[in-house]
Amino acid sequence: MEFKLTKPITPAPIEFNAAELRQELEPKLAYYQTLVVTPDSIRDAKDDRAKLRKLRDELDLRRKKVKREYLAPLESFEAEVKSITEMIDAPIAAIDEQIKAYEEQARADKRAALKAHFDAAMDAVSVPIDFDKILPPKWGNKTEKTETLCEHIDNEIRRICKDLVELERLYSGSPHWTAVRECYMQGYDRGAALAYAATLMQAEQEPVVVEGEDEPRITGAFRVTGTRAQIVALRNFMKSRGLEFEVIR
Repeated sequence: MEFKLTKPITPAPIEFNAAELRQELEPKLAYYQTLVVTPDSIRDAKDDRAKLRKLRDELDLRRKKVKREYLAPLESFEAEVKSITEMIDAPIAAIDEQIKAYEEQARADKRAALKAHFDAAMDAVSVPIDFDKILPPKWGNKTEKTETLCEHIDNEIRRICKDLVELERLYSGSPHWTAVRECYMQGYDRGAALAYAATLMQAEQEPVVVEGEDEPRITGAFRVTGTRAQIVALRNFMKSRGLEFEVIR
């Protein structure tokens, strides 16, 4: 199926007596340009002006008429082409809808397969790992293979379990173990959890300063950038020090 012109387009020049009109007008225009209107010639000047206006208007009307006639085939051609393109748009829209439905279903099937793999792997794990937190953000891309993503999930589960074993070995006897574990579970960030634990341990060792009733309280404003786990660690630290704070979203 292709577009074919059944008759070649050969636009022809539109011919009229332009040279004759120019030849007739040029001497008259030269006369009018040097004309001095007097009481005796004003009537003739007005008559000549009316004739020139009439000629100009007639030429302009003829130009518009010729233009309409010349463009008529093009307008008919455009209307036919538009009608056909509208016919084509309908199946394009139907195919688009089917493709979208197929891709959405394929995405849903892919996610279901990953979740099933995750659930099977979690049968041997007692740690409550959040599936969505360990799923790569670009998992829905067509270039991300299911097999590779399943390997990533397995690696993440092993890493989290290993991190928790290490953190428990370090802090299970500490009163901060629950807080450290909660910090880690926020984003599965081992470094953030260790930093938070160190902060808690340092705060525990520092002497607590009891403020007198007359000790003024001041307010300071900070904007902090970090991972979610780091922000949680900072929040817990401020709570442990008795600091009042407001979360700005």
